[in-house]
Amino acid sequence: MSEGLGKKRKRSSRVVILAAVLVAILIIGAVAWLTVQSSNKKSEHTTHSPISIVGNANFTAANGVIGGSGNTSDPYIIANWDIDASNSVGICIESADAYFIVRNCHVHGGSTRPGSMQVGINLDNCSNGTLTGNECSGNLIGVCLYGLSNNNTVVNNSCNSNDQNGMALYLSNNNTLIGNECLSNGRWGIVLDSSSNNIVCNNAILHNIGFGICINPYISQTSTRNRLWNNTLIGNNGATNTYDASHVQAYDNGADNRWSSTNGYGNYWGDWLTPDNLLPSGIVDNPYSVGGGGGGLDYYPLTGAPVERQYFPHDTIFVNRDSEFIASNGVTYGNGTASDPYVIEGWKIDASSAHGIRVWNTTAFFIVRNCFVYNGGSDYFGVFLYNCRNGCLSNNTCSGNGNGIYLDSSSNNTLTDNICSSNLLYGIALESSTDNTLGNNICHWNGEFAAGIALFSSSDNNTLSNNNCNSNGWRAPGIALLSSSDNTLSKNACSNSQYGIRLDSSNNNSLSDNNCDSNIAEGIYLNSSSDNKLSNNSCNSNSFGMILDGSSNNVLINNSCSSNSDIGMFLYASDRNTLIYNNCSSNNRTGICLYALSDNNEVSRNMVLNNVESGVNISLTVVDLATSNHIWNNTFIGNNGAASIYDSSHVQAYDSGMNNWWNSTDGYGNYWSDWQSPSLPYDISGTAGAKDLYPLATPPAPS
Repeated sequence: MSEGLGKKRKRSSRVVILAAVLVAILIIGAVAWLTVQSSNKKSEHTTHSPISIVGNANFTAANGVIGGSGNTSDPYIIANWDIDASNSVGICIESADAYFIVRNCHVHGGSTRPGSMQVGINLDNCSNGTLTGNECSGNLIGVCLYGLSNNNTVVNNSCNSNDQNGMALYLSNNNTLIGNECLSNGRWGIVLDSSSNNIVCNNAILHNIGFGICINPYISQTSTRNRLWNNTLIGNNGATNTYDASHVQAYDNGADNRWSSTNGYGNYWGDWLTPDNLLPSGIVDNPYSVGGGGGGLDYYPLTGAPVERQYFPHDTIFVNRDSEFIASNGVTYGNGTASDPYVIEGWKIDASSAHGIRVWNTTAFFIVRNCFVYNGGSDYFGVFLYNCRNGCLSNNTCSGNGNGIYLDSSSNNTLTDNICSSNLLYGIALESSTDNTLGNNICHWNGEFAAGIALFSSSDNNTLSNNNCNSNGWRAPGIALLSSSDNTLSKNACSNSQYGIRLDSSNNNSLSDNNCDSNIAEGIYLNSSSDNKLSNNSCNSNSFGMILDGSSNNVLINNSCSSNSDIGMFLYASDRNTLIYNNCSSNNRTGICLYALSDNNEVSRNMVLNNVESGVNISLTVVDLATSNHIWNNTFIGNNGAASIYDSSHVQAYDSGMNNWWNSTDGYGNYWSDWQSPSLPYDISGTAGAKDLYPLATPPAPS
């Protein structure tokens, strides 16, 4: 059903139960805290001249660096400076890929300097940076990411009252903008131009002269696949409390940008609050139409400002037993029963000195939701459950920590709709944790060697579904299982990493309907992992679609492993696997390869079309053969340059193994598009002298 058909869609209703007295106490406390912070803010900063860093070698004390060595566990720190940008860009970092954090700096006055780069903080061709807690006001642009500045995190900054834009991204991809304020700027609040795959979430974008969010105003390259949700947009572009197409608050001239989350949360638009007659409540019945030529629609506009934006500062939280679920540990209400769980919600926690939220050694029912935990560095986690049962973590944002969310020896917990991006290690990690459910989480751009989601040390019987684990470290998988069995992985997005999904020493898992396209190495990789079922997965446009390495008794059924730069399916030293009803076509080498010591496998009813080399290749090392494999009822068309007439220099299959059978015992071989004489055997290339004794006259019926 189309999203545009209204509110008949999958989405759980939002239930926000806060007693009025508690709300008043929280607001009064927050106002008092903000007043103290405002009076102390200047004393927290030390005056510094403008900072210019070109290349990793120039992260020096003279350039404002107060600590760090530039790696994932110890990033460079630039912090607590007051910088007048009237004569130069306030903080400019160029051509750097070291890990760094710029935090708690006040950069101002750039609007008085003539020229084109009057920017508070400017990243040019930079990656692995985090900008957090900075105030950039009175410049031409508050924060700018320019020229292939990719995989950076911009979180909890204030970019207000700049002459043009609060935040601007030009030719910059895979960045995360969360929890920022962009108020009263002279043109746009946030602009994305020629920039793709960015997350813009939980930002307050108010009273900018032009659009609150503007995508692709100049069209040098298309901005695509950006995700924007849970932002608050009020009074931008002259908007009032009534929608007017000439004063729409956002502009999208890109392509395939999404203005809502996967679980049905859009943005709050101050000019689009009614009607709300249909279920679920809290969502305007009709989409919000974004301006521009990109056809942007927010299908789930919110009737109230996002709960996730209503953060209040809190110290780190440590609950070490059921009796410690108390108000001083952030508990807002509840009694710990299934019908009335303890609730910890709405907190903003700086984890630079300890794990943000720890819940250890508990069996009471509890919920942690709508919290923002950040800045843990390599030492501290965002949310850490140890020896816990009956917990629910929902709609939390954990960024810039060691691990975003970490479960150790914890069972029967639910993790849904969390954002765990730009952490130094894993987005979500489970160690020795069983029977947990992980759904609809976003785990992007985490550590270089760490997965978006990882299960290890006998983390068994967990369910992972509909998680977005795209674009993690270039040496890491989207999802990783290590010594973990009996898990179910379905409908997860695992693209643009080293591997899509990787299993090591993990058995009896089910992987179905996952998207593992466009990874550097393999879509799915099984190492020493047996008795798994892989079905209906998409593993296209990788180097290899799937690899089984020392893995036996697996079933691979109805997967797509096509258009890979090397091989569709590759088995090495892997026995007794079943490959059935798969599509292994248009690969740059072979469709299916059974390499040395891969014995007794069944390859049947697969579509093997238009591969550059052999459709099926059974090959050997100097001493190790692949033997006793059974290849039958497959469809071979146009492999190895084969035309409609058999040509011994363009044979569609290759066999240098031993005792491999190219037909069934009851007289069914394979269909070969270049063989016009099905009554005669089809000769297979290779040293084995193999033949298909019963070539089929027509392709086998599809599954």
